[in-house]
Amino acid sequence: KIKLSLFEPIILKGGDIMENKNYLLLIDIDKFENINNNYGRDFGDYILETVHERIEKTLKEEKEVDFENKDKKYIERAGGDEFVIVIYNIEEEKAKKISEKILNSIRKPITFNQKTIQITASIGITEYAILNKNSYRNAYNAVIKAKKEGRNNYKIVK
Repeated sequence: KIKLSLFEPIILKGGDIMENKNYLLLIDIDKFENINNNYGRDFGDYILETVHERIEKTLKEEKEVDFENKDKKYIERAGGDEFVIVIYNIEEEKAKKISEKILNSIRKPITFNQKTIQITASIGITEYAILNKNSYRNAYNAVIKAKKEGRNNYKIVK
């Protein structure tokens, strides 16, 4: 009758680390089709390039945030005028603050061929897990909600 302990008992601790999650941000340029129609595709391509650069610059300023594929690139292009970012292990409030910074950077006027315009974007935010196939769909639904509520905004869907 010998009692043998092979492993230490597991003790679960709550706290900040358990509050943090991963988030997927889907960024969609508002009324992008109008830009191509009114200013031409070259201007539209320049807008896409500029928006990408502004988002990337904003993300690089977030020193304590961990992004998917950080060594290669922060942003993936998801469609004609959509960009996707995955942020790891942060609080929901931090995901919202990053979204606000991205929106502010996109809002700055853009000049191409002596024409200057101001654009906006809408952002959908959702919790992200590798095995959750609904993350992109949830983020897309959040973008649609942001656009319906006036654009130039972000919405979160859990």
